[in-house]
Amino acid sequence: MDTPNQTDDPRTLTVNESPHSEPPYETASVTISSDSINAPLMQHDSLVEQAVERKIETADFEDEHGGALRRQGSSLSHVLTTPMRYIGKKVSPGSVKGSIFNLVIAIVGAGMLSLPYAIQKVGLGSGLIMLMISGYMTYFSAGSCLVLAASEVAIKNPETEKSYPELALLATGSPWAKLAMKCLLSLTLFGYVICYIFVISDIFQKVWTHFHTMPPFVANKLNIMLCIACLEYPVCLLRDLSALRFSSLFGLTCTLYITIVIVVEYFIKMKAGETSPLEWKHYFRTDPESWIGYITVLPICIFAYSCHTSILSIYDELKFPSQRRMLKVTGRGIAGCFTMYGLTGCFGFATFLDKTKDNILLNDFGGSIAIVIAQIALMIALAVSVPIYFNVMRIMFEINDFSLPVHMLISALIMGSAFGIACGVPNISFVFELIGSTTLPFICYIMPTTFLLKLMPKEHVPSWKKWLAIGATVIVSIISVINLLHKFKIING
Repeated sequence: MDTPNQTDDPRTLTVNESPHSEPPYETASVTISSDSINAPLMQHDSLVEQAVERKIETADFEDEHGGALRRQGSSLSHVLTTPMRYIGKKVSPGSVKGSIFNLVIAIVGAGMLSLPYAIQKVGLGSGLIMLMISGYMTYFSAGSCLVLAASEVAIKNPETEKSYPELALLATGSPWAKLAMKCLLSLTLFGYVICYIFVISDIFQKVWTHFHTMPPFVANKLNIMLCIACLEYPVCLLRDLSALRFSSLFGLTCTLYITIVIVVEYFIKMKAGETSPLEWKHYFRTDPESWIGYITVLPICIFAYSCHTSILSIYDELKFPSQRRMLKVTGRGIAGCFTMYGLTGCFGFATFLDKTKDNILLNDFGGSIAIVIAQIALMIALAVSVPIYFNVMRIMFEINDFSLPVHMLISALIMGSAFGIACGVPNISFVFELIGSTTLPFICYIMPTTFLLKLMPKEHVPSWKKWLAIGATVIVSIISVINLLHKFKIING
């Protein structure tokens, strides 16, 4: 931005940037003469915007390079004795790096386990293309539509909470919309609980067979799911979950480890001659029956990339929040997740090809100890996530404020319902696709588009962005409906 021209007019605003002027200034400052109150408003706004922009650029520079200057005074012993403090400085809360780190933690999860299966449905090339398109659409809907609407709300109503229920209330003006949004978010979390109970039981049986022959009790998955529900219930009663505050970081570590192990296992099996060569049909499936595979992949990708509810809190914590900085956070975070997803999906599928299961960790890796460690670690990560989801659901409806008997009864009903539904689930991909075809299209596409159109002034929304948001919402909605009809055997494929 250009600096205002210097004139002899005593009302002119001047910017003092000299570090040697008296008094010394470390950052840009504005010197205003006694008559500058009557200066043109446009000139004043220009200088304010210039100062803010420089502050933002300084923050960006510090995020990218400032850590190196601060680390020069750190001794090696200090780094070795306080690794968590060292990591904390590298990804400080509110910085771009810290926000990217939090976003990746929010995105990655159990959905990654079904990505090799999704690629098996459509082929390696088609699967990667759909992963890339899904990643971009997440970047657009979360980083552009949602953040743009939240920015407008922050300008008009600075005290308004940046959350889905509050945005729904502002967009529609109806408290029922706020309540419906809370119910929708709770249903999604409830689906995650069902998913995690099912995944933990599957992996527990797989780990058991590695060490012992499976007895009849363990062979019955219902028994395992009942034990999981009973063990989880007391922990889910806790109202203060500060002891589990590092569970998300542990979960990210687990998924990163799983990605590395799956890649390494592919090369080990290839060297041992235990993998089959890739054929053209493994890259792009074009047979008449494969169309439903393309319908299946999208909900799984939506589930894998879902992060929209976390985007708002990450944006709220960002230093000098702006759409430009948040787009940087969103783009880099999704790029990192796409890298992990692409490696897991491609190498997991390339290892087993048509024998790829809907949970890659249930495939036969020949008793690999590294895979067993990954399975155990993932079970722990999922188990500690369940109480967190319970607590979020209770906080959303202020259930934590109820008396202990009511609190216990409601938690028991939630856990019992999750266990009952999990007993009727045929496989884990069914749950991923069901959530990815019902609640998540609303949260990830329909609502961000609604917020963009309702909360933003029309003149501030480019026509291409509006039509892209509407088009993506329509396409995702149509595919989700077709997938649901297929899942419930209303249409065949």
